[in-house]
Amino acid sequence: MAKAASANPPLSDRFLYPGPTGGRPSSWDPYSDGMETSRDRRKAQRRDEILRAAAAVFARRGYHGTTIAGIAAEMNAPRSAVGYHHFETKEDIALAIVQHQRARWAELIRRVSDGPGSGLEQLLTILLSAALDARRNPLAAAAARLTFEQRAAELSFPAGDLQWRATGEQMIARSISEGDLVTTRAASEIVTQFFAASYGLVTAEDNGFEEPRTQYNLCRLWADLLLALGVDDPATMLARLTVVELPD
Repeated sequence: MAKAASANPPLSDRFLYPGPTGGRPSSWDPYSDGMETSRDRRKAQRRDEILRAAAAVFARRGYHGTTIAGIAAEMNAPRSAVGYHHFETKEDIALAIVQHQRARWAELIRRVSDGPGSGLEQLLTILLSAALDARRNPLAAAAARLTFEQRAAELSFPAGDLQWRATGEQMIARSISEGDLVTTRAASEIVTQFFAASYGLVTAEDNGFEEPRTQYNLCRLWADLLLALGVDDPATMLARLTVVELPD
């Protein structure tokens, strides 16, 4: 006599799918969910590897000096590793790096704006923190260079909510209106000078024209600019600056 089939599900199913019938759905595939998750995880990991390798190359060579082949070489991988299933063009990679960093810059600006200090002090805190962040984070360094090269490289990054120049002008205008900075110069002119001089100094360090002592070199540069703006004691102001560190 044939042995009747058990009405209970296998023991393994009862542990995995509790319930009177094991809880297994009629269309259950024991591999699909796990494989999909693993596939997505590998794809995300590869995307991250591409962005970090690309950031290192963009930071060193700029937009025009970077190629897909160069990014692949940075990864010690064939050109196909960058692949169209991740990014279709070099500009797409640059945009992904800038968008990632813009979120970090926005958080930096928010934290500094909510803290103490005059508008001028807050602007210098943001510039100092961003410069030091770029020294330890290739994505930040690449995003900074790509942002400054955007017009020359004819890149079409979306404007987004983060507006460096507008933020700086608001901070300088606040210092002028509150009497912390007495000057007849326009806020836009002051912001341009600080941005250009600061980025120029960091670039000079990158190219070996200055010893890479970023915080010291920036504060020395800013002391001269502040004196020209009529700030009586730049050293005291600069000593109050506190670097804001952001997680990667």
